[in-house]
Amino acid sequence: MLFGKWGRRRNEDNVMDNSRLRARFVAAVERLNSATLWEQIAAVHALSALADDFPELYQQRVVNVLCGYLRGETHDRSTQEIQSAIVTEIADHLRDNRPPSTRWCGAEFDFRGTHFFCDVDFREVRFDVRADFRGASFSGNTLFVGAELCHCARFDSAVFSENAMFAGATFGDDVSFDSAVFGPGADFSKAAFGRGASFTDAIFGVDSWFYGAVFGEGSDFSQARFGDNTCFDQAVFGSITRWGGAEFGDFVSFEQSIFGDGTDFTDSVFGYNVSFARAEFGSGAEFESVQFGEDAWFISVIFHGSVSFAGALFDRGADFSFYDDADQSHPPKFAELPVVAGILCQPGDWPSGLPGSV
Repeated sequence: MLFGKWGRRRNEDNVMDNSRLRARFVAAVERLNSATLWEQIAAVHALSALADDFPELYQQRVVNVLCGYLRGETHDRSTQEIQSAIVTEIADHLRDNRPPSTRWCGAEFDFRGTHFFCDVDFREVRFDVRADFRGASFSGNTLFVGAELCHCARFDSAVFSENAMFAGATFGDDVSFDSAVFGPGADFSKAAFGRGASFTDAIFGVDSWFYGAVFGEGSDFSQARFGDNTCFDQAVFGSITRWGGAEFGDFVSFEQSIFGDGTDFTDSVFGYNVSFARAEFGSGAEFESVQFGEDAWFISVIFHGSVSFAGALFDRGADFSFYDDADQSHPPKFAELPVVAGILCQPGDWPSGLPGSV
């Protein structure tokens, strides 16, 4: 009898507690949509406290509310301060300097179509689950330096107007920047990508940096467009990397980069001064029907297997000279190669009768 009364009383208390929590949640959501900035900021803190105190019940709900507010269609530059407060609150809950129970790393974040008028500082954050930025636009600086996006991050059709900094970031498999647009100074230096990273149809402004970046197998840059001054020096690419139809401006460098088997640059276009000096290729490299502008440098490049430049066009010369002890065991094929100004090859390095060699 006593146990039955105690059980009913406990259930009644739980119902009352849940009602109080729901009332707190509803009140905070209403304040977030208030007309005054200070009430909105107070609402952000109230929602965060609710998520931290009752993570199983309210963490994902609070994240959904905050992301939903950011996605709102009525925002303009007048809402920059509340946007900044929400972004800061989210970022603070995604860093390792918080107690584990108050980290939001395991929540799903839906930023699709958000127009960020404020700077977005996600340095050193960690997204363990889905982070979706498809169609988002970033008007200020975007910082993902040292961030970890562990599961299928999506930036398709995102627009980065100012600096987009992803240096040292770590991406899980299948990260996608398809059709994304980058302003000047995009930086992915020493970023690490899992399998299937995709930048198809992406557009990069001048001064793009991928120095020392590491890509897993199946990366895809097909139809991407790069402005002048693009650096992939010392980058590492896994097998089956696609560059078909990509367009590069002047001054492109892949010096000392390493490519796995199955690298395909077919139909790509390079502007003035492209360098693959001391780069290393696995088998099956394809440069067929590629258009090279003036000065294409392949000095001391290493081909570990078959490579073809059939149908490639060199506008004003290319240098395939070898120095030191570079591997010459797999010379490239230049069958039916149209050459305007000749290919420079060190005497004795290539088979006799190479079309166009000087």
